[in-house]
Amino acid sequence: MDLGCISKGYFRIRDAVNNKNSSLHERPILIVGLMRSGTTLLDRVIDAHPTIKIFYVRTQFLRKLNGKFDPLDEDNLNKLLSEVANFLHEWGRKTTESEITEVKKYVKNHKLNYKTVYLGLAKILLQLSNDERWGEKYDGHGGEIKYFMKMFPKGQVILITRDLRDSYASNKKRTREVLGDDSFSRGDHLMLLDDWKKMTMYWNEFTTNYGNESHLHITYEELIENPETTTRKICKFLKIDWNEDMINPKKFIDWDGNQWKSNTSFGTKVTPEIYKNNINKHRDELSEEEMVLVESFMRKYTIHDDPHNYKYVTEGSFENTTHLEEKLKNVVDLWKEARDF
Repeated sequence: MDLGCISKGYFRIRDAVNNKNSSLHERPILIVGLMRSGTTLLDRVIDAHPTIKIFYVRTQFLRKLNGKFDPLDEDNLNKLLSEVANFLHEWGRKTTESEITEVKKYVKNHKLNYKTVYLGLAKILLQLSNDERWGEKYDGHGGEIKYFMKMFPKGQVILITRDLRDSYASNKKRTREVLGDDSFSRGDHLMLLDDWKKMTMYWNEFTTNYGNESHLHITYEELIENPETTTRKICKFLKIDWNEDMINPKKFIDWDGNQWKSNTSFGTKVTPEIYKNNINKHRDELSEEEMVLVESFMRKYTIHDDPHNYKYVTEGSFENTTHLEEKLKNVVDLWKEARDF
């Protein structure tokens, strides 16, 4: 028996397995969608799969690649990681010095670029094993897609959309109750419409230039009404076996390992569950002028592969929406720098 041949065969198999497992980290998952469209529910659903870990609090990393830290040398790396750590801490995920040190060690042992830094954050903060995939969700206008796909050409992006009228109604309620009277009076909730406009542009451009293996579009409505069918579709897209934990809200956890509770703007948050009564809430929440304006955006800015079958209730007259349009323009100008990435 040729022991040398056996040894070589073993190492070839071992290396093939290691390469296959490490390549999982090169195929992360990006979840995008408007605010109040179900992005957090979707990231908890996918995170419940035993082979996937999704950041519970986003790192904001993909929103820091607009040249602010160029050239990415050691000094800028320290500044970048400091900003990431501060953001996570602000949102309840304290990042320790030892974790940041480990990320720096990972980067030092590889090539210093944004992809390596992002991978380091995922590997250290999520404690990834070689047989796990990872991902992150960003609610907003989808500008993160271009940076994500440039770093990870084999990555996969899932867009979740909700009836824009319901997303707007939820965001309006949240702005008034959480952000306060000043934000509401200023019209910050209207910015969701500009996000929709940008999202349609980014998504249509992305899906035109990448194959179906790179993108999947699902709706909030199908996720809450038919969770098993929808999660099976997601698993088929991700090329993983379906797991029943994905439709069991008791398996949805936060970063501390506690049960996740829905952050719906409507109804109780005491018990974790998938709320099925959050459809068509806009009928009670939107004024006639708001309905006209929101539906005008739905008509004018469309997503190529949108599975929604919208039933409009207005004729699209703009006579009474001038004051809302002016507020929208003002808040977009006010927050322009923070939203350009």
